Amino acid sequence: MDVSVKYQIDLGDCLGFIESVISQTDNCILLGDMNFQCDDDNVGYRLCKPVFEGLGLCNGDSLCQASHCYTYCNESLNAFSFIDHFVISSTIWKLCSSVEILDSGSNLSGHCPTAGKFNFELDT
Repeated sequence: MDVSVKYQIDLGDCLGFIESVISQTDNCILLGDMNFQCDDDNVGYRLCKPVFEGLGLCNGDSLCQASHCYTYCNESLNAFSFIDHFVISSTIWKLCSSVEILDSGSNLSGHCPTAGKFNFELDT
């Protein structure tokens, strides 16, 4: 993990953008490659955690029941990590029934696609 000052500044810029477009009253889902595992040993997580909490966002990793708990793998380097995440507004947390890591074999990336299942009701 790159913990350089440049990394922290770049991540801070991303977090500043997120704070400029999301408020605590918004229902939102953020997902993607966050390039860190969600534990306090990671600088990226330590920087994101208070921002996400301040916006009422919850880490969806606990909803993942995959048999393998990694979203990135490089078999030749024997490197496996959980760095792709769903972050969900607390107001719609209860509507997410699961987060899955998909491993169909047709993916050419080192990242495994992730999918979240939500029980939204549509107004017609």
